[in-house]
Amino acid sequence: MFKPSSIFELRYDWDLCMVAPPWSFAGGDYGLQEAWQGAPNGERVAVRRPIRRSLDWTDLRPAEPSKGELGRLAETIAAVLDGLQMTGVPVVVGVLSPLTQAERLVGRELAHPTFTPAPGSADDRLEYVDRIDRPVP
Repeated sequence: MFKPSSIFELRYDWDLCMVAPPWSFAGGDYGLQEAWQGAPNGERVAVRRPIRRSLDWTDLRPAEPSKGELGRLAETIAAVLDGLQMTGVPVVVGVLSPLTQAERLVGRELAHPTFTPAPGSADDRLEYVDRIDRPVP
């Protein structure tokens, strides 16, 4: 996908190139499974979410940033940067907030109950998502 994007950028000389990762990148390394079910815009639907109850948050472990979905995203960004390096075109990467990432893991319909079962627990879960999303030293 990066090559057609780079060719498009070179042809039309836009002011910047935006890399917008799919929603699944935020949860694929944690067990989120999605499938295309015929949507004309290519939107994928979650068929399995890793969080079904509050205690499931404790089962999540940090993802290795050089492998899996995060690794593929890093490779794509590197390829886009390499393809556009001679142009000086800035590359902007979309990053999902911890709350959006958490919603992908649990699902919109369960996000509110999962985040608010007890005082302070929502903050704890968002902090956990933020912590698992940081690069491993």
